[in-house]
Amino acid sequence: MNETVAIMLLGIVSVLVACIILHRLLRFTPLQAASITALMGIAVVVPFSILHWRGGDVFTLYITCNLLTSFAYYLIASGGMKSLRDKDGKRMHWAPITILGFFLVLTIQNGAFVVMAEKGLIFKSNAEDSFVSTRFPGQVPNAYHKKEAYYNAYQKRLLEQEKRGWQVKFGFAETPFAHQDNFFVVQLLDKDGVPLENAEVTAKFTRSAEQELNRDFNLEMSEPGLYSVPINFPRVGPWGLELDIFRGDDRHELVGRTLVNCPPEMECELEERLRVH
Repeated sequence: MNETVAIMLLGIVSVLVACIILHRLLRFTPLQAASITALMGIAVVVPFSILHWRGGDVFTLYITCNLLTSFAYYLIASGGMKSLRDKDGKRMHWAPITILGFFLVLTIQNGAFVVMAEKGLIFKSNAEDSFVSTRFPGQVPNAYHKKEAYYNAYQKRLLEQEKRGWQVKFGFAETPFAHQDNFFVVQLLDKDGVPLENAEVTAKFTRSAEQELNRDFNLEMSEPGLYSVPINFPRVGPWGLELDIFRGDDRHELVGRTLVNCPPEMECELEERLRVH
């Protein structure tokens, strides 16, 4: 079950139990029981959300579920449902029911959007016989344009790289497959074609829609100017690459992209065949 939905259901059940205890056992009126549980819910949800912040929309869901549950209990316990059925002319006013229904529909819609954003929807592409996931955790890699200082520093480093003239070639020794070691190799030469030794080379492979799988690899020099490292990919599909090379005070940055294939002897599972856009 989705974590957000589980916490929402836990909150609803907790509020209902608290209302029943206050009303039935401790003899509070329905209004008092609903008011106390509403305040208790806020007192619990606010610090919990601060410590485990997952976004304003999720926080709103938690608060709304607790308040709606308290309000619904008040309507039911105070004879609201009975008033709806009676034919003595003493019917409940339409306003409370309308308010409850409006926020109930709004909460369900917001909850559906949150779940779809967190888990995504899976569609099958008949044309390419692959699966497409809409999951997006909110990661925007290399968004330098949103931070002027970072962007200017990045542009300055690029100009320094061009003047330095290092010759960098990188790639896999063979076609990369998932669930097995793939040797990633970097050749590093200076402007005159002389191998550069004793450099610190780091390769970061990223998944834009599964940032929990992002990982860094430190390459070891196998011979002058040649650095390599074995990499085992847990997923097939596209992977981004951020290559950082440090030598003394010099820093060289490159980006790339590679496609990891499903091993020929293995039938990939559904999640491993996802092509995320």
